[in-house]
Amino acid sequence: MGKDEKNEERTSLLETIDDLIYHMNDARLTFIIMSISSFIIAPIAIIVALVFIFHPALIRLMLIREPVFGIIFTIYIIFTVIASLIWLYVGLREYRFLSKWNERFKKYTSLKERIDRELQKE
Repeated sequence: MGKDEKNEERTSLLETIDDLIYHMNDARLTFIIMSISSFIIAPIAIIVALVFIFHPALIRLMLIREPVFGIIFTIYIIFTVIASLIWLYVGLREYRFLSKWNERFKKYTSLKERIDRELQKE
């Protein structure tokens, strides 16, 4: 590999990373909305599921009258609680990451502009 090919490959890689970072900045609002929705919808789903699980007469009635439906319903409720907990965890992690994103993006753009100015001087 010649020197020109390495420079072209490095430039291509840097341009790809730049495009990815700018795309993340554009998609940031969508990720924030998804994170906030996980803070609202997941707890509601967990609360409703727990009300169904801990309501003894409801579960007992379903298991006695319709055992197959009762078992399927119980599995569905357990799956809902697990999925909601995962969604809540992921939403919390993404929100923590995105809350620092503006600061990181401003730092990145200022460093990129400074490097570009220095390269143009040479």
